[in-house]
Amino acid sequence: MDFIILGGIIAILIIIIVVINTKHTKKIKKCEGETTLYRNAEEYQNDAMVIFSNNGEVIFANKSARKMFDLEVHYQNKKPEKPILVKMIDSDSSKPIIECVINQRSKGMNFLENTVISVGEKNHRVNLYIDNSKWNINNDIICVFQDANREFKEKEKIKKLTETDILTELPTQFKALLDINNIAVESQKKSERFAVAILDIANYDKIRTAKGHAYTNSILKKFAQFLEEQKHSDMEIYRLDHSNFLILVSNFKREKQLLESIEDITNEVTSRFDMENRNVAIISSVGLVMFPDHGKNANKLIDRAYIALEDANKKGYGSIVLYENSNKEAKRDEIQISQEIRTGLKEKEFSIYYEPIYNLETNIISGAQVMLKWQHPRLGLIDIDKFIEVAENTGQIINLNKFVISEVVHQRKLWNDFNFRNIELIITLSPTQLHSDKFVPNLKSLFNKYNVDSDDFTFDVSNSVATQGMLGCHKEFLELRKLDIGLAIDNLSVGVSTSDQLHSQVIKTLKVDNTLLENASSQAVLKSIISLAHSLNIEVRAENIKTNNEAEIISEFECDKGHGKHFSKPLLAFEIQEFLR
Repeated sequence: MDFIILGGIIAILIIIIVVINTKHTKKIKKCEGETTLYRNAEEYQNDAMVIFSNNGEVIFANKSARKMFDLEVHYQNKKPEKPILVKMIDSDSSKPIIECVINQRSKGMNFLENTVISVGEKNHRVNLYIDNSKWNINNDIICVFQDANREFKEKEKIKKLTETDILTELPTQFKALLDINNIAVESQKKSERFAVAILDIANYDKIRTAKGHAYTNSILKKFAQFLEEQKHSDMEIYRLDHSNFLILVSNFKREKQLLESIEDITNEVTSRFDMENRNVAIISSVGLVMFPDHGKNANKLIDRAYIALEDANKKGYGSIVLYENSNKEAKRDEIQISQEIRTGLKEKEFSIYYEPIYNLETNIISGAQVMLKWQHPRLGLIDIDKFIEVAENTGQIINLNKFVISEVVHQRKLWNDFNFRNIELIITLSPTQLHSDKFVPNLKSLFNKYNVDSDDFTFDVSNSVATQGMLGCHKEFLELRKLDIGLAIDNLSVGVSTSDQLHSQVIKTLKVDNTLLENASSQAVLKSIISLAHSLNIEVRAENIKTNNEAEIISEFECDKGHGKHFSKPLLAFEIQEFLR
């Protein structure tokens, strides 16, 4: 009986073992099938795949990998015959691939971009993917090498496009930013100085207008070639934008020597291009900054070099200006004032004043000089001469002029409605406004809107504007005269030499200033100017008359009109209208 029970137990155990063995065999066959399928799939992938052991033996390599690493036929469980080395993108040295991969895995990194793999004398640029998945229980090193040669070439092409100017073949501003920042770091370590100079072809726009786009492109190419010829070992040349070029001078010793070398370049520009292009003069202005005095990174240095360049062009074409820290404060103030002007117009902080102009023969108010004043929230009531330059520089003068003209024309309409006496209203004209294409049409629309006579208005223009107008804006001057709007110009302080300008049938009034009353010789000049103007049927108006003596002299010289402190202070509209009843 015991033998029967024992036999039954053994039989049951045998059955269990057979069943377990059968299941295990099926599982093994399934895994082998999956592994074969996986290997066959990987075998024909374009990307190279290798499984390494921790000691560097190759467990598996697909076809692409065997070709890349020159693996022999029986490669498995052996170290490659030719060492596989990896050169990182940020390193000059190479390491064995196993050492490199294990190091990367310890840092939790599984991707190396644009890496160079060396096998003997062959180099392959690849993106390397390292498997760190948890199922890899044997801790084998699984690597996929993706060919990056095409990607690298595309990136190099893009890099070349961004770092090389197509027209001049000089490095671009992007390359300049990189280089300046790099040299700033090195110069800081070594306590060295370097300089950044921005040169421009100061008269570039005029040349382009006169000669055309193709011609100025050839000038830019020649200018770039010229700068390349001037380059020495401590100098780099870059093309920025438009007609601007940058010179980077590293490790200069003396400031005076640096300025002399830059001046030599600008002088050579003028003489070289004068010889090659006798009909076109090339003039170069320069804005100069130094590290670390004027900035400690590329953006600040270039920004401040542009500020210095702007000051150089204001000083006169061909000038060289070294940036001063006070310039930055001035620019900041200019921007702030410009913003405050915009806000002031919205908040109605500006007021129109009228300075009475007297007919010197009848001693009656015949007109008014329009003046703009600003009730500034911080500075109080200020005259236009305190902010006119900023308004001109920032373009706000257009908005101010629109405001003044609109307000004065509207005021004229109100006075007409209440039957106040007509007087000549004189408005100062901005050069920017004069050159605007829409100025005259907008003026016509404004007169039509308020139904006022245009001959009640005269525009004051400065000496420079008047001279420019005679030469280049004669058409605009004639259009204003066709509207019966008077034009008044300065005496130009030169008497008879301006007679051909006065004799242009567009000038109604000649303005003279009280500075011509200072002494006998200047008074003689004034008398001649008045006589000349009258001979051309042009009236003369004396400005800024402060004393009774000055008033008597201009009356004696038969000046037609006068205004200034002696006659009256500037008045608001409701104040001056008391004299117009």
